[in-house]
Amino acid sequence: MTRFALSMRRRPAPLRSLLVLACAGLAACASTTTINNYQRARIGAIGPGERLVVLSEYQNVAVETEGEFIGCVGDSLRESGYEIEVIDHRAFIDGMYPYFEAGTAPTSVQAISTLSQDPVAQARMSDLNVRYLVWVEGDTATIDKNGSMSCTISPAGGGCFGWASWTNHGFYNAKIWDLKLGIEASTFDIDAKGTSHLIGVVVPIPLLANVESSACKALAHWIAFAVQGG
Repeated sequence: MTRFALSMRRRPAPLRSLLVLACAGLAACASTTTINNYQRARIGAIGPGERLVVLSEYQNVAVETEGEFIGCVGDSLRESGYEIEVIDHRAFIDGMYPYFEAGTAPTSVQAISTLSQDPVAQARMSDLNVRYLVWVEGDTATIDKNGSMSCTISPAGGGCFGWASWTNHGFYNAKIWDLKLGIEASTFDIDAKGTSHLIGVVVPIPLLANVESSACKALAHWIAFAVQGG
C-alpha cells in the first residue's frame, strides 16, 4: 500500500486533474429533483402586506422536520426575488405560543376557524398578517451504500485508496393553507435523489450531491408559484 501511495504522487498533474473532472461529472449527472402530485385551488395571488410562514408538520411524523431545512426554505423564498414576505418559523411559533406548539397546532385548515374564535389567537394572527401557512413534512435519508476505502500511514508516507458511494433520497410534502379563504390552496411532493462519491487517490476526494439543498430550493420555487397565482 505504501508503494502505491508513493507511485501515485509521481503521476503527472494533468492525469490527476482529468480523474477529478471525470468523477465530478459522474456525481453531477447523478442528482435529480422532481415534483409530484401537484394540486392547486383557483385562488388569487398573495396581496401587498400579506405574509407567509413555513412550518414543520410535526403532528404526523415521529421527529420534527429539521429546523435548518425549514429555515432553508424560508431563506430561499426571501432571497429568490419573488417579493414574498416570509416570517421566521421560530418567531411565528413564539409569537403564537402556545397555539402552534407540537401537539397543539391545528391539524387541518378547518381547525384554523376554531382557532380564530379564540380572541387572543385571533389578535396575534391579525398582528402577524399571515395569509399563507405552509406545512412541510419529510426528511432525507441514505438508501444505498457501495464500495470501500482504506488508508495507511507509514514512515515512508501514506495515503488512501478505494472508492465509495452512497445515495441520498429526500422526500418532502408541502401543504399550503390560505388562511384568508379558509381552504387548502395547494399541495405537492418534492422527490430528490443524489449519489455522492469518495475517491481515494492518495488524498480522499469527496464529490457530494447536495440533495437537501436541491429539495429546499425546489420547495421554495413551487411555494412561490402557488401563492403568486402561478
